Amino acid sequence: VDSVVAEDIGKLPDNNLAEALQRIPGVQITRNRGEGSGIAVRGLTQVKTLLNGREIYSDTGRDLSLENVPAEILGGVDVYKNPSAYLIEGGLGGVVNLKTRRPMDFATRTASVSVRANSYDVLDKVKPQVSTLITDRWDVGSGEIGVLLGAAYLESASRQDAAAVEPFADRYNIEDFDRDGFFPGTNADPGDLVIAPRGGGNNVDMTERERVALNGVVQWAPNENFEMFFEGAYNTYQIEQSTYVRFANRGNLPRQPGVTFTYYPGTNVVRTGAYQDVQFTSNTTIFDREAHTWQLATGATWRATDKLKFTADISYTDSERTDDSATLRIGNPLSTAGTILTFDTSTRIPTLQLTGFDFNDVSRYQYIDSNHGLEEAGGSGQSALIDGQLDIGDGVFKSVSFGMRYATRDVERHNGNRSHITGNPPGTTLPEGLAHIPYTEFFLGTDVPSLTQQFSASPTLSRDIERQCEAFGDAICYPTFNPLNSYEQSESTSGVFTQLNFGFDIGRFDVQGNVGARYVETDLSVDGFRTSTTGVSAPISQDSNYSNVLPSFNARVGLADNLYMRLAAGRQLTRPTFGDLSPNLNLNTQTVIGLTGRAGNPDLRPLESTAYDLGFEWYFSENGYAYAAGFLKEVDGFIQTVTRIEPVSLPDYPTYTTAEITRPQNGDDGKIKGYEIGVQSFFDFLPAPWNGFGVQANYTRVISTAPGPIAGVQVPLVGLSPHSYNALAFYERNGFRARVAYTWRDDYVETTSGPGSGSLPVYSKPFGILDASVGYSFNDKIDLSLDASNLLHSVSQTYFGETIRPRFFTVYDRRIGLVLRLKL
Repeated sequence: VDSVVAEDIGKLPDNNLAEALQRIPGVQITRNRGEGSGIAVRGLTQVKTLLNGREIYSDTGRDLSLENVPAEILGGVDVYKNPSAYLIEGGLGGVVNLKTRRPMDFATRTASVSVRANSYDVLDKVKPQVSTLITDRWDVGSGEIGVLLGAAYLESASRQDAAAVEPFADRYNIEDFDRDGFFPGTNADPGDLVIAPRGGGNNVDMTERERVALNGVVQWAPNENFEMFFEGAYNTYQIEQSTYVRFANRGNLPRQPGVTFTYYPGTNVVRTGAYQDVQFTSNTTIFDREAHTWQLATGATWRATDKLKFTADISYTDSERTDDSATLRIGNPLSTAGTILTFDTSTRIPTLQLTGFDFNDVSRYQYIDSNHGLEEAGGSGQSALIDGQLDIGDGVFKSVSFGMRYATRDVERHNGNRSHITGNPPGTTLPEGLAHIPYTEFFLGTDVPSLTQQFSASPTLSRDIERQCEAFGDAICYPTFNPLNSYEQSESTSGVFTQLNFGFDIGRFDVQGNVGARYVETDLSVDGFRTSTTGVSAPISQDSNYSNVLPSFNARVGLADNLYMRLAAGRQLTRPTFGDLSPNLNLNTQTVIGLTGRAGNPDLRPLESTAYDLGFEWYFSENGYAYAAGFLKEVDGFIQTVTRIEPVSLPDYPTYTTAEITRPQNGDDGKIKGYEIGVQSFFDFLPAPWNGFGVQANYTRVISTAPGPIAGVQVPLVGLSPHSYNALAFYERNGFRARVAYTWRDDYVETTSGPGSGSLPVYSKPFGILDASVGYSFNDKIDLSLDASNLLHSVSQTYFGETIRPRFFTVYDRRIGLVLRLKL
């Protein structure tokens, strides 16, 4: 287990739980518009989240959305990489236990408040954060009662600029590539095959977030053998996104006469060129989400005898999410003649330039479409468990732990869409809603030619659905939920576990550990509609049942007073997500490649893995240690996302004969292996003041093989970087502290086969982020610090299969915060 405590969480500028966890060895995170959003532990994204040891989740997800919850509410985080039998199952990669504070953790009355102002430089906004905690305990005659109340309120913002070249396509009509005299190209002359980008575009994305978290705890201990608690936790997350999207990528994209196309050396992949008669689109997309999660729990610990102890916990969790999205798109669909796209994919940021169109004349534009989507999703569940531990003596086996747990889960999802435009009305239909993009310094003001010169709809108009309906004559303004895009699922799980805790000596070596097993049974029902690619929809009500035995073994061997060896083995499972189990087929035309769809698969089976772990820890001083660990995970039945072009005959989309449909499926088995090394120490052997310096560094190497979308092809695991490291230098002495942290991860597969990728995996390039903080504690009551995140304005990049086929280049804000902490 690796842990981060509250004090260390506050010493670096981490906005949410995912960002706090990135400091732990073997943990890699993904980012959503500049903020941490998801994690992988040793390459696996199937990570179970617990709150104070009990299950917690967001809406229809299996686990808690880590970007929703502010880091300020935590007392600490434990990451179990090889769980024991007593931990709740579900984490193939590991288990993350989020620990909030409790009143009896404090000896006396305590009150604290933290006030932060964050400045976001690209968006040029300042946002506040406030968190507070108050707790006290009293002797009431019938024992001791403690009460704790905590709250956190956070606002954040970001601007994200992106340049895109997407997708690449096989072309036979660019030029006589093989110089054999047969041209213009057709598929009959394979020597003229070149791989050329189907245009590209730019995004400017503005995001504002608001998070609120509340927690309260009451503890009562009538005597030293009994303790009871009542606990409540609530968090809400709101996000508002406005995105300007410009793409020049539609039509046949014929070659511009007289322009020389160039290629990457030794390949037929186009590097520079120009297309004529290009259709461009200028989209304004909004996405608003409001999510709530709350959990109520009660429980008790009872020491029945000196040797027997019981723990009980009962909880109820409810989580809901509402997504409201809309896109209003304009462009030149009926007047493409003369519009030229010139491109160069080899520059530091892809160069895209449009000419031949009067971008300042509103009457030249046409409205293309307006789409409004609404989705509501939610889930609730109950759980009850009782655990016990019996001390059985001083022999090899010291104690036995045992317990049982029963939990239910009900989820539902409803979706509806509405389009407001028929035909291509002129831009003068709603001229007051069109304007140039209000941001001129694209991509940090670098000299990157972009497509930001054309008009687009304002985010205000994209949100004003009633005004659009009035202008375009749509009598039905708001989407209604389509039963074909809805589902309900119910799941119950029951489990028991037993675990023997042992300790003995082999010569001078002290051995401690546990061995046990967890048995779980799962019942699942899925109800909804399944739509075929011929448009035929039929109701589905499907039940499934499966059971699993999950053994585990953990041991620590004391090789010397300061040197330990750890051994672990175990089996774990992760159930498919409720979204992947959905029977629905959801279609979308708002992409650069036409009609796409995403379908679930109610026939998915759970993933299972067998894991082995060997580690060594050397504590060479009171505050210094070094470690090395090797691991192996063998995974059965990876769930992979596969995108294929399928023939369709859909009444709602009569002009489309094919669609790119993405489906999850169980694939072949995979394997993850690797090692971690790390060190942490203060330089306390140096004379003052140099003994305040210290370092923390860790490196993780992971090698993985997993089934790809093409039969027989193995690819690295999605979301896994083969190399990653954290490097942290710090100084703490006489109230002053400073930290500089650099977190880096290597290439990783973003998706094995996304829409428009031509079955190529999409990779993300190596990415590192530099954070820093300085602070001073004036006394034990007042602390002031200044911190910064993304100091280098790091650019994230993705590509199709190979680096000469670039996809996205993205940059986002640097965040600088001033923090005042008070203990009252």
